[in-house]
Order: sequence, then structure tokens, then C-alpha cells
Amino acid sequence: MQTFQGILGSGKLAWYRLAAFFISVVSVTQNGLVLLRGWRKMPGWEAYWIAQSLVAGKGYSFPFGHRWLFDFVDNNPVLRFDEGIFQPTAWADPLYTFCLAGLIWLFGGWHQLAAAVFNLVLLLAVYGLTYRLGERLISPPAGVMAVLGLVLGRMVPQASYQMNNAMLASALAVLSALMLVKFLEGPSYRRAGVLGLVLGLTSLGSPGAQLFIPVAAAAIAVWGWKNLRPAVSQAILVLVVAAMIVMPWAVRNYMVFGEFVPVRTGFGQIAFVGAVATAGTVAPDSLRSQVKPPWTAETPRLALRKIIQPPYYELAGLDRYQMDYARELGGAEFAAMNEAQRDSWFLKETKAFLLANPVLSCKLAKAKIEVFARYIAGSFGWRVCLFAALGGLLSFGRPAALILALWVGTYVGPFLLVVCYYHRYRTPIEPLLVVLAVFAVWRVFEIGSRWLRIGGA
Repeated sequence: MQTFQGILGSGKLAWYRLAAFFISVVSVTQNGLVLLRGWRKMPGWEAYWIAQSLVAGKGYSFPFGHRWLFDFVDNNPVLRFDEGIFQPTAWADPLYTFCLAGLIWLFGGWHQLAAAVFNLVLLLAVYGLTYRLGERLISPPAGVMAVLGLVLGRMVPQASYQMNNAMLASALAVLSALMLVKFLEGPSYRRAGVLGLVLGLTSLGSPGAQLFIPVAAAAIAVWGWKNLRPAVSQAILVLVVAAMIVMPWAVRNYMVFGEFVPVRTGFGQIAFVGAVATAGTVAPDSLRSQVKPPWTAETPRLALRKIIQPPYYELAGLDRYQMDYARELGGAEFAAMNEAQRDSWFLKETKAFLLANPVLSCKLAKAKIEVFARYIAGSFGWRVCLFAALGGLLSFGRPAALILALWVGTYVGPFLLVVCYYHRYRTPIEPLLVVLAVFAVWRVFEIGSRWLRIGGA
């Protein structure tokens, strides 16, 4: 009973925590009933293919027929281990992939059920951590509002239906935010070390969060300018610990590819498709290649609508076009490249296209942000993004909220280049978006009440 009371607290705090717990359990139960009914059909893609290769003793690699940037990826779920063709890869983030490989090894034919239960546990953790973040950053009622926002948004719980990194990445992102808030409440070398550890793990589990590390370290040093020596030392400690966590994987990638790949490859590929290939459907003459995309669109917005619609035939067509483009312009040099080198080649092509076509690229960037905000949760997603942006503007003077806003900015920024094809791309940052949106509402009421008091005086 004392342990239970220690968790819940007392008075109103206990009721708020109970409310958040009740909402979380109801949501997890509802989604669990859906997920567990069809667990044998639980889908998985790159991480699943690589995890199966790991369990088969083939290393961190893609099996035959599933290699990106080489032969076109087929969607046949049956892996062809008998072909003996395996390509070392860094296409998927390692943390969830190794966890999934462990589930396959431990549970055999029941691994999809184990993965479903694992996701549901992570979903409950996301809710709990989100409440705790809202409680410490704002207030207990705000924590309840944040959890309710995730439940009503539907996309975070529905991410548990697939075997990918979305749920683990979400949990790590919120845990990083919570460790940041805890550090800022009482800076110490121990808390700086823990923050660096969690940020390193978050980078390995959610590649889009890699910039959280330098942003946090820089903010700690700047915010502690009045006591500069310990602040700088703690910022360096965050960087060093996070780097120590990421470094073994980065070294592995360098040894395999001869390229610096901190976590994963793939950004060049999706940037090319989202910028160059998609722009080519609107303005084919803007492309360097003689070969053109297999379909056209009148405007950037219409082009993006086509490629985000299931069953993604138009997107698959652009993936194929990408390889035709590389064969024409890259020639024998491209053919000799490994995965990381090919991905870098596509990124260079994308940069060159952006510089040569700034107006078209800006129009596409605007449409991509609209996709990010609207595609996943409709008008509700728009409201969350707008209020989160307002929360960032109102966060000055509140270091924790300001740093979280900067984290969100670094995560969302790349979507000016790449397209948010699937909701799992946004899932890891959605809890922080919701918390910042609640922060904005709270700050507006706080400022409004202050003005009312001044006016009444």
C-alpha cells in the first residue's frame, strides 16, 4: 500500500495520475484486442527482414530479393535464404532490429505474438512517460491532457500494429525529454551522464533524433553561462556518453561500407524520391536524365497526394525510376558502389537539384510539411502542429520547453526534403508535439490570467 501511495502521491495528484493510468489502460486494451486477434498477420518490413537474417546466422544483412538501391525490393514475405545472396546493410535502425531478432530467436513461430505484446508494453510506457513529462514540465492536468491527445490522435496506438521501430522510438524520445527536464531541475554530472546515455540509445532507436544530442549539449552550455565551467563540463559529458553509445555501431558501419554512417543509411534515397523524382513528375524538363518518371502531376501538391496513397503504386514507380536515373547518369561508377556510397550519391544529386531549382523545391517543401501535418491525423494533426509551434514561440524563458521545441524542429526539418509516406515516420515525435501543444494552451491561459489580474488592479 505504501508503494502504491508512493507512485500515485496524494490528494489531487493521485486522482490525475489515476485518470492518466485509466485512459492508458483502456487504450492499450482496445488496441490489444485488435492486435492480438490478427497477430499472425502482423506486418514488418526492413527491420523484420534483417532480424530474420540475423537469426539465420547471415549477419546484419538483407536477404535475396529485399535489397534497397540494388535490384528493386519485392514484397514477397517469404525470404530466399537458399539463394545465398546477402547484402550487408545499415538500412534499419539497430536497436529495435536486434530486439526483434531476439524475439524471433526466443519465441520461434510465436515471435509475432511476442512482438505484439512488446509493442503494447511500449505503448503503455509511452503513455506513462508522456503523462510524467507533462506533469513535470507543466502540471498534472496537462499530463492527463497530453495522454488524452495521444489516444484521440489514434496514430500512436495504431503504430503498435506493425513490427518496426515506431513504438520503441516513441518511448525513447519521451524518456529523453523526461531526462532532460530532470537534469534542468537539478544539474549534476550524474544526471548529465544519464541524459547522454538515454540520448545515445534514442539515436540508435530513432535515427531522426540524432540531432537531439548536439542541441541538448549546446543548450546546457548556453543556459549555464552564469556558472560556465560546470555547465560546459556537463555538456561535454552528455556528448561523450552519447557518442560512446553510438560509436560501436558507427565503427561497424565504417568497416563495412568505408563511409561514415552514424546510425543508418537511406536518407539520400528518400530525399531523392521526395525531391528530385517527385519534382520530375511536375516538371520533367528540370531533370538531368533523359529517362523521366513513369507518371505526371499538374502541381506538387497533387504529386504528393499520389505517392502517399495506398497501395503506393505511384511511389513504387518513382523507386524504380530512381534506379533508372542512377544507371543512366551513374553508369559503371554507380554499379560498383555499396549501399552507403549509393545513398550518398543520391543525396549529392538531390542537393544539386535543389540548388538548380529553388522555386520548385520550395513549393514541394511547403506541400511536404502539409503532408506531415495533415496526412496522419487529419485536422486534428494540423491543430497539434499549430499549437506545438505556438508552444515553441511561447517557450522563451522556459529552458526545458525551448529545448524540446528545438528537438521537434530538428526532427521535423528533414521533412522539407523527404515525404512522410507512412505515419510511422511521425510517430516518434508525436508525443513531444502533443506535450508542446498542451504547453501552448497552458501558457496562453497563464498569460491571459496575468493580464486579467493586471487589468482588474
